[in-house]
Amino acid sequence: LNESRKMSVIDQPDGSKGLYLGASSRSGKSYLLRWTGTASNPFPKATGTGYPGFEKVADNSGSGLIGEIQSLKAEVGQTRLVVSSWSSWPSVKKSGGLYLSTPLPRDGFHSASPATFTPLLELDRFDPDPILGSTWGGGMLSVYRNKIYWGTMTIGSVYAAAYNLANPALEMTPGIRDNISRTLYARAAHVFRVDARKPAHPKIELLFGSEYFPVLDPKDGSLTYQANKLGLKPLMGDAGFGFGTVNYSWESAVFDDKLFIGTMDYSGGLVDYLANKTFSGDYQINANLRIAKEQGFISGGDMFVFENDTDQPRVITRDGLGNPDVNGFRNFINLNGTLYVGTSSESNIGPKAGYAFYRLHMKDK
Repeated sequence: LNESRKMSVIDQPDGSKGLYLGASSRSGKSYLLRWTGTASNPFPKATGTGYPGFEKVADNSGSGLIGEIQSLKAEVGQTRLVVSSWSSWPSVKKSGGLYLSTPLPRDGFHSASPATFTPLLELDRFDPDPILGSTWGGGMLSVYRNKIYWGTMTIGSVYAAAYNLANPALEMTPGIRDNISRTLYARAAHVFRVDARKPAHPKIELLFGSEYFPVLDPKDGSLTYQANKLGLKPLMGDAGFGFGTVNYSWESAVFDDKLFIGTMDYSGGLVDYLANKTFSGDYQINANLRIAKEQGFISGGDMFVFENDTDQPRVITRDGLGNPDVNGFRNFINLNGTLYVGTSSESNIGPKAGYAFYRLHMKDK
């Protein structure tokens, strides 16, 4: 195991708390672990198939790398876990997804009473492109007003690699590279809302995303447009909250009965790199910048807040809080009743690049 993304403290039905952790490897292994330690002995000896300080309580191997973990009050007073996963492509050709656990036992999941997960939404069953579908990853995950808000992420280099593997003989002409960039920007950050209070009949809505996708033929690099396979239409806006360079709905937090969302916009790193480095020229990077300019991008990460579960989210910033070298907002922390946000800076070259924390003060409209 070489990756763990998030720990979550879950309130369990008997009033106790359990600390859960997703741990995985790029080979496709993916486990949900539960902490077995105490303050005086945080990492007791492993037992069975567990690890020091943790027991294995679910196996999601082959179905994506568990990242985010939340709890949901489902029907008949049941508590279930909701998890988001990344793709483990290319070792396992399976996209990221959103999964719902079996009901949580009174004292939580244990190795003797493990969880099993049922998919609510798998992104390779949404994307009509048979090559790219398995490369999507899951992003932000929050339960807001008892509905699941779930976002996605895409990585441009993974998309290009998927095409190369699908047909290594395909010549990477400038036109084909342009088409690869266009397929990437069309798959900017999506945000879904899922009502899973009746787990057997979840209601899935697409808040931000694409109804139609360009699909690239690996034989000749040509594009056709096809509807997403779930027939969903965006209710609030286009993918990437309107910008194709917003590739990751990165982090979210519920605070003061509002849902805050921070994104990753790789234009921040791209602009920082091109502006501050002697650069002889790479067609793909320049193509990305040119096509981003066609979309009227704004450099810097974006942040939004849903003030209720009916209206459009309110824009907090479109330009990295005034810093174009900030490519996103990675962490929200509620400390003593105040919400803090941590930034991300991808290229780290320009004079304004670097990590920072902000304290958020919400003003009236």
